[in-house]
Amino acid sequence: MYTQEQFLEEVAKEAEAIKQKATKREIDRLSFRRLCPAKTDTCIYGMMTGDCYSQRAAELIIACTPRYFQYPVMPASWEYEADKISFKRISENANGEEVVGFLADRMSRIFTVNYSALEVYILWKEAKNENLIAYLRDEIDTLIL
Repeated sequence: MYTQEQFLEEVAKEAEAIKQKATKREIDRLSFRRLCPAKTDTCIYGMMTGDCYSQRAAELIIACTPRYFQYPVMPASWEYEADKISFKRISENANGEEVVGFLADRMSRIFTVNYSALEVYILWKEAKNENLIAYLRDEIDTLIL
């Protein structure tokens, strides 16, 4: 059974990896005010790279995330605040440590998309997204999840 503690540990590992693997310019593009996971240019990897379906975004995700989650593609009308997800839904969609064809699946936008732990965290009802982005930007020293 996939636990909340495992999930938070994986999110923290991904955040640390982003700080090491993303360029300063990519990290400087992050903004809590602009964060909108339903849009390819304002989701977490989209803000850093210009488009979360780009080759660079996929490279960062592959290099940074310890686990992938599979979800249906978000509809264009998806409401970020109104539709935050429960941990039960997160744990039911934890796929394991590797997803074959991650880049192809990520780029296809057909039926389901593989998300990183951090991308799913942002959708979680309990997420502390403002703290997460401030931590990634080195505006604060402690990541509180």
